[in-house]
Parts: sequence; C-alpha cells; structure tokens
Amino acid sequence: MVSDDRGPIASCVRDAVWISSRKARYPDLFNDLLGVSNGLHNTTASERVIMNKTLHAIILVVFTVACSLVWLLMKLPLLLGPSHPLPGFTALCVSLRPIMIVLPIMAAAYCVWIWLRKSDKLPSWIGFFAVLMGILMLLALPAVVSAYLPLYDSLNHLAR
Repeated sequence: MVSDDRGPIASCVRDAVWISSRKARYPDLFNDLLGVSNGLHNTTASERVIMNKTLHAIILVVFTVACSLVWLLMKLPLLLGPSHPLPGFTALCVSLRPIMIVLPIMAAAYCVWIWLRKSDKLPSWIGFFAVLMGILMLLALPAVVSAYLPLYDSLNHLAR
C-alpha cells in the first residue's frame, strides 16, 4: 500500500480494493487473522438463536420508543387549541394517532412468537429490522409534515 497525494477518499478506496483482492485470493488467511468462521465468529447454533432473539428485542424497544415519539409529534398540533382550525392533512394525521399505538403491539406479538418458538431455524432479525424501520419512515415523514403545517398556516395568517 503506497500512499499518494490524491486525498483520503482515494486512499481509502485504493486500500479497500487492495484488501478485497487479497481476501479473494487468500480467504483462509483473512478468516484466521480475524477469527471468523463462516462470518459468525465461531458461534454455536444455540448462541446464534439467543443472539437473534436478543436483537429482535432490541429492535422492538427502539421501534416502540420511535413510535411513541411520532405519536407525541402527531399530538403537537392539538396544543394550538380549538380556536385555531387545523389544515386538512394535519387533521387526518392527528386522527391516525392510534396506529402508532397498535404497531408496537403487533411487533411485540411477533417478538413473543419468536421468543417462544423452539425451532433452531428462526427468521432473521434483519428482515424484522427492515420492515419496522420502513414502516416507521413511512409514518414519520407525513407526521413531521403535518406537525409543521399549522406553523406555516399561522405564519400566513400573520401577514394579513
């Protein structure tokens, strides 16, 4: 690995290409150096099952906290009071707040099913993570927009 003056990004890319080309030629050498066996760091099947169940629990906790924060964000426009009418999209999002309570309950039911299952072949936590974070993003973005709409509406009324 020879250094040149092309910058840190070019240097990192060049080093990554060098390492990946050596790893492709000598996979056993790199696995022995890193202590990796099949990418799972020499774990047994029961350790992988416990790790999978634990990661499901961590993802569930993060999702539940995020849903509660989005629920609070959806409640924010109601603090304006009855004298200020809400824009239509904001009223729709505020009326959909119970979804943010139901989703963590459904995810918890799935986690309970995972935890009580006795099989060695459990669904991976990666799919669970992808689905929950996708749902969270699809609900959080409209919630943020709907929380700011009353602010924009108030600013428009100030100009009159």
